[in-house]
Amino acid sequence: MEQNNSKLKISVSDIYERENLTNESIQIQEILRKIKDEQTKVRAVANARASLESYNSPMDPYLELIYDRSVECGGDFYTILAIAGKESGFGRIPYKTYNPFGYLNNVTYSSWEEALSILTCKISQEFIKPCNNNLYCIIEKYGGPETDKEFWVSTVEHFIKNLKNE
Repeated sequence: MEQNNSKLKISVSDIYERENLTNESIQIQEILRKIKDEQTKVRAVANARASLESYNSPMDPYLELIYDRSVECGGDFYTILAIAGKESGFGRIPYKTYNPFGYLNNVTYSSWEEALSILTCKISQEFIKPCNNNLYCIIEKYGGPETDKEFWVSTVEHFIKNLKNE
């Protein structure tokens, strides 16, 4: 009987060793996730940069900011850029100073960095995320009554494919 009890005993060091291994596994998984996320970002920014350079876009230096804000705010990097492509030729024809999205919120921005940081998040949260990145849903909320929705969607889809180098 005593022999059976000794088999049931687990030492504190056994538990610690198991817990430590679990913590190490979790840390390794987190590191691998961060590496994968960074690789995804580097590829996405490089693909987008190739497209934006051909348009001589003033947004090019801010691609990492746009990527980070779109991820942080639940949007899609390529959709954000494609909307800017459709609305302003990637910032070459802004409706308002530093606003490449045609988003008329009666706000004037002092720099590309400020506008892109704020508007990337705003568009992600108000249009892209609630619509689950569905362009038809986005344009229903984003566009005015005069917007040719089919043309808008097809143009944004075209830019997304180009930005992804597909």
